Formats: sequence, C-alpha cells, structure tokens
Amino acid sequence: MLETAAAYEKKYHDSFALFVRFSKEAFAELHRFDFDPHELPPSVTVASRGDPSILSDIDKLKKIANSTTVTTEQRTMYYETLKSIYQKLPRRPERIAELSDTFCVGIEREGRILANAMNCLPVGRSLAPHAKRIPYRGGLVVGLMNAMPPPRQYARCLIVDGAIASGATIMAIISQFKQTAPLFEIFSVHGPYEGLRGIVRFGEALGVNVAITVGHATVGMNKHFYAVDSDRSSVIIGDIGDTISPLEIHGV
Repeated sequence: MLETAAAYEKKYHDSFALFVRFSKEAFAELHRFDFDPHELPPSVTVASRGDPSILSDIDKLKKIANSTTVTTEQRTMYYETLKSIYQKLPRRPERIAELSDTFCVGIEREGRILANAMNCLPVGRSLAPHAKRIPYRGGLVVGLMNAMPPPRQYARCLIVDGAIASGATIMAIISQFKQTAPLFEIFSVHGPYEGLRGIVRFGEALGVNVAITVGHATVGMNKHFYAVDSDRSSVIIGDIGDTISPLEIHGV
C-alpha cells in the first residue's frame, strides 16, 4: 500500500499524513441496501425530487463527462452547470458557512473550487485538504494531506464537494474531524445511493450526526468507484477536478 501511495506523494510533492482504508468487504457493508436499492436515510435530501430542472443539468454534465475530448468552452459550461445545481439546492451551504460556529471544509480540488465560488471557506475557520483515492485490493485507501483538525470545537462541520461516489473521501474527512463537531453537513452535486447510505452509516458508527444534500442521486458504481448509469456504459459526472481545474490556470 505504501509503495502505491508513494507514486501519489511524488506527483503532489507532499507526504500523506494519514491513511484511511476501506476494504471491499467494508464497502459491501456500508453500501448495502436492505429492501430497495433506492432507499436513503431521512437525513439525505435529493434536490431533483423537488426540482426536475436539475435533471437537465445532470444530462449536460454527463454528456461532457463522457466526451472523448473536452474544450475550454465545455469546461466552462461544466463549471457553470455545477454552480447552477448548487444554486437550486433547498439548503444553501453559504448560509451555513456564515455562522461563526461552523468549521468549513472544501475538499481539493473541486470541493475547494466550488466552496471558494460560494464564499464557503472563511479565513480562520476553514480548510482545503487533499483527499486522494488510492485503489487497493478491491477497495480504496484515502490518503489525507493538510487535514489537521482545528484546536477548538464547533457546532457543525460543513463539507463542500463536487460529486460523491463511494463516499470514501468524505468518510475519511469525517474520521479525521470527528472530534471537531457533532454534526457534519455535506453538500454535493451528485451521489449514488450506495455512497450516500455509506456516509450516513459511517457517521453513525463514529457517533456523529450526518446530513447530506445532493442535487441528484442514481444507483450504481463501476469497479473504479465512479457513479455510472444503469447499463454501466457511461459515467454520470466523471472526474470533476480534471474537468474544471484547468479553468483556474487560465483564470476563467
């Protein structure tokens, strides 16, 4: 595992401070459904159920995510669509970020980019940690960089992300910050039912409350832990960081 992680450390010119492993068996338990694959805990809100216009936004993202080449114009459209979905969420992360007893986390890269765009990373009570997924023996290891918990406690921890897949990166953040706050408020554009269930179950196991708001939810992940459509031929969102991070370089 350490040999695999070393390649990532070399790429990012930094060392992981912490590893959180999710085995294939752990994912099976966290992601399981008891009756209906579409079942979700009551603490999860799916915005598209009340605003069907989000479905057309997801279709735009899916089309670009499955393109063989992506132009700057498509990257810009992708980014604007992500922000559009966030603006349609019934709960607004920027309102929570304004509260002085909220600690804010924007996961690198896309979470941090979106959190910045919504003013959700207030100086002095926010962090933008790297949480890199490393495939390992049918599961995932998440390597965390720059993820030191704050010295004081807060009422809640706000986590802004681009898209949820297995939920591993967010679960790793919760594991590292579980002493920071008793409540984790998580926002994302999309998430598979499996990952959404897994995050809530993981929080329960650690003794913290978890509330999740996503733009849309679907069933299914591929072997690389990307959310995919029903016939597994297309990813739903793809790699958001790879798609929108070049816009920062060009100042878009």
